[in-house]
Amino acid sequence: MATTAVMTATSRTYKARPGSRITDKQAQIYGECLEKIAEEKGVITPPDVVEEAKSETSPLHDYFEWDNEVAGEKYRLHQARNLINSIIVVVETPDETIEERAFFNVKIEKEAHEQAEETEIKQAYVPVSVVVREKPYRDQILEQALREINYWKRKYENLTELSVIFEAIETTTKKIGMMR
Repeated sequence: MATTAVMTATSRTYKARPGSRITDKQAQIYGECLEKIAEEKGVITPPDVVEEAKSETSPLHDYFEWDNEVAGEKYRLHQARNLINSIIVVVETPDETIEERAFFNVKIEKEAHEQAEETEIKQAYVPVSVVVREKPYRDQILEQALREINYWKRKYENLTELSVIFEAIETTTKKIGMMR
């Protein structure tokens, strides 16, 4: 990994991870604040971040929801997502037993869900059996898998010991691209 560059850097630029709910400008501000916590405490823990954010003058303050009623509902939604993501399904066939994720998060069209607004596309979870059966959902999950594996590849690209895996990722990505 590029540890030498990280250790000898005279300045750091932070930016938002793709898909994040913050801007690059916010990422720079938040990153500097988190770096300050790390310098003071040696590490960064979520309780330290929340404690720092409690001050209305902290750059982190506006990131958090401070209305406990609203925050409570958001936390329950977070718990619901964690619950859905915690379930696996065990599929038994005469030849093998397979354990796999039971539900996948996908974008759904308005008519696919009665609570969706007319022009809105919602995120929802569907059973793996539906993902396998319905091409639009399967394509979404395949795209997500490719994004995640390429993110992983970029994250570890400096580890030459993994070059065989990187080559397999490249080959598979090209093969899938040709099939579309």
